[in-house]
Amino acid sequence: MSRKRLAWLALAVVLAVAVACQTVASASQREALFGTQAEMPTVAAGVDVLAGMEEIPLRIRGFDYRRTAFGESWTDDNPAPGGHNGCDTRNDILDRDLVDKAFVAIKRCPRAVASGALHDPYTNEFVSFARGDKTGAAVQIDHIVPLALAWDLGARNWPDGLRLRFANDPANLIAVAGAPNQDKGDSEPARWMPPNAAFRCQYAVQFIAVLRGYSLPVDAPSAVVLRDAAATCPTNWKKPCPSKIRCTEALPSSWLWPSSPHRWVARHPRRSQPDTPNRVRSESSSTANPERSRGKSYALTGRPVR
Repeated sequence: MSRKRLAWLALAVVLAVAVACQTVASASQREALFGTQAEMPTVAAGVDVLAGMEEIPLRIRGFDYRRTAFGESWTDDNPAPGGHNGCDTRNDILDRDLVDKAFVAIKRCPRAVASGALHDPYTNEFVSFARGDKTGAAVQIDHIVPLALAWDLGARNWPDGLRLRFANDPANLIAVAGAPNQDKGDSEPARWMPPNAAFRCQYAVQFIAVLRGYSLPVDAPSAVVLRDAAATCPTNWKKPCPSKIRCTEALPSSWLWPSSPHRWVARHPRRSQPDTPNRVRSESSSTANPERSRGKSYALTGRPVR
């Protein structure tokens, strides 16, 4: 065999090994990403995750709910984190939660997701996404606390701006497979929890944090389900409660930390920060005293952590 042919064969072997290494690395990175998604938030041992929250006997379903009360669907013109960034909320969440993405410019977003893949947290299945009237429905954006449920729990009394924020708050939004999202509808936890039992800890923590951030009550049947789901979360603190909070006090959302990509930063409100849901609600009432609630309310920024 000639030296030239041997050289070509050697080069082919090197290229094959390089491609194989890249494929293995890509698969490992994808596995690591899904592993990160599966990580559960930690909840301090001995803490009631619903402590301090108002509890009502049952959800009273109203027949006056209307989607338009929460503003235009997925509008970028909203006061929530990520609003006014040039892309509508749906495309913001698709960009946050999908992997292996390709992009296309559309009227509502100059960098919209054209295709990608989702590791669906509700079913633990891998779902392909392609933009289109029918294929795009395979991946949907779910309100963790449904809008109709929030309406029944008190959002009907909110000002329009707060409802618009709630509908577009990334802390209350998650990309999921279409089928389980349709099954969920506007159900409360007492009637529906994710089929993927491994995600129920994180679902409960996010659900509770959104209710707490917007000062919404929890119905008693759902409280039982949420506590049971939160009880499956890992505990890694030696002390029964954080040192800066008594066990009898409400657990602030900053102690509940969901993981990527369905995670947020929970921060204590300060004067320099934008209005939080609790502060907006307080300032909308002529009898509320914002100074009294400052230092006690914890709100979700919805800012994805990269």
